[in-house]
Amino acid sequence: MKTHVIVFAVLAFSCIVLPPSTHAGLPPTNQILTYARCDSEWKWREVAKSDGDLVLSCLRDIEDFKTWGSTVPPGIHGRPIPAVRGFRIVSTSGETNVVHFSSRGQLVHCPRGLLVVPDKEEEALAQLLARWREADNARIASQPLPCEYRIGTANDGSTLSGIARLFYGDATKWPEIYEANRTVIKNPDIIQGGTVITIPALKQ
Repeated sequence: MKTHVIVFAVLAFSCIVLPPSTHAGLPPTNQILTYARCDSEWKWREVAKSDGDLVLSCLRDIEDFKTWGSTVPPGIHGRPIPAVRGFRIVSTSGETNVVHFSSRGQLVHCPRGLLVVPDKEEEALAQLLARWREADNARIASQPLPCEYRIGTANDGSTLSGIARLFYGDATKWPEIYEANRTVIKNPDIIQGGTVITIPALKQ
């Protein structure tokens, strides 16, 4: 009998060490001082109360969530998607809770381990996380040029044309990025995620 191996996409988070979780029971929404999320540039960014309350409502029954390992069918070996998006809750009493979501909200990591988010809550989290990613992309792409950019930070497709589309709104402008980064990009068809490049201002 064949052994099936499931390997999910791995998202590295070596850029920053997120604070440890201190989950000891999440507070109700009327006892929240601040919400914050770790954005795509690995910086903590304050979250609107409406968004934070939505996340908290999705985690209301977190103690009843199934652990990831218990949901894997017998005979199947797999590695879960790492939970890499930090979400921080600070209550009015000063208690801090930090949980970490996978990129699309399927999994949440807390002191109980890696838990599976129920379907209804997963859908709500996926929509919210997608909106946050779009906001991150827009913020990154709107910064004054020239600027430094780490490939893969935003939704760039990991191609020079994708990066040109992100910053210039025109994928055909990729040669300008290539010319400005010949010392770090040897082949325009092969670029490495995590490489820091310069995004030049377009020539007039």
